[in-house]
Amino acid sequence: MTDALRKRHAILLRDAVRMEAYAAALRTVVRPGDVIADLGCGLGALAFMALRAGAQHVHAIDVEPETLALAMDQATREGLASRITFHQGLAQTVAVPEQVDLIVTETLGSLALDENMLPLLIDARQRWLKPGGRMIPQDVTITFAPIARKFPRHLHAYHHASITDDEYLGTPVSAPMVTFANRRRASWAFQTTLPVARNGILQGFAGWFTLRLTEKVAFSTAPDAPPTHWEQGMLPLRKPQPVRAGDAIDFVIGIEPDPDNLHSIIEYDFLVRPADRNR
Repeated sequence: MTDALRKRHAILLRDAVRMEAYAAALRTVVRPGDVIADLGCGLGALAFMALRAGAQHVHAIDVEPETLALAMDQATREGLASRITFHQGLAQTVAVPEQVDLIVTETLGSLALDENMLPLLIDARQRWLKPGGRMIPQDVTITFAPIARKFPRHLHAYHHASITDDEYLGTPVSAPMVTFANRRRASWAFQTTLPVARNGILQGFAGWFTLRLTEKVAFSTAPDAPPTHWEQGMLPLRKPQPVRAGDAIDFVIGIEPDPDNLHSIIEYDFLVRPADRNR
C-alpha cells in the first residue's frame, strides 16, 4: 500500500464522529443472519462492525486492489475471513451472487454526493437489495452559505477546509432532503437564493451535510458541529465580488457522475442581485 493510501485510510479511521455513528447504526439495524453488501469497503471497518453486530455474511466491494488486500489480511487476523467475500472492482460492475438484506456505504465527499454515491446506491439497490431490505445511510440534507475567504491561488477549485463564524456573509440555506431508498436520478441539482447579511467580498460558497444513518443515528459536518475529516466543501470563485447587506445571491449547483464512475462533476454558478433591486 502506498504512503498516500495509508495516510488517507488512517484519517478515516481516526474520525471519531464517522466511526461511532456507523457503529451505532449497524448495532441498531443489523439482524442475526443478515447478508450485507458494503460498497466502497476500504479497510473493511464497516464490514467488521456488521459481522460483530450479528450479520451472517458480508460482500465487501472496493475498486482499489491494494486497499482490498489489506482488508483481507485484517479479516484473517480478526478471524472473520470466512464470513466475508471480497470483490475487487467498481460496484456497478460487480456481480454479487445473492440478494442482500442490508446495503451500507460511506462513499461520501465533503458535499456528501460528490463521490458518486447516488449512482452507486441506486444500482446496488436495484440489483441486490431484497424487498423490504434496509440501507445505511437513509438520507442526506446539504446546506450552503456564501463566505468571505481569500483562497490561495492553487486552491481555486473545489476542495475542503474548515470555515469560521466570521467568514459567513449570510444565513445558510438547506436543499431538500435526498432519500436513498426511493431515489432514481443519479444526478443532483439545487437552486436557491442566498441572502447577504453583511458587507464584504464574496469569495465563494461553503457546503456541508447532515447525514441520517437510521431513524435515531445522524451526524452533521456543519462548521458548528464536532469536527470531521470532511470539514466543509469549498466552492471558490475565480473573480470575487463585493456584496452588501440586503443583496441576494441566486445560486445554483449540480453534481453528476463523471465517466470513470469514481468521482463526480460539480458545476456551480451565481448572480448577485443588489439590495435596491430586491425591494
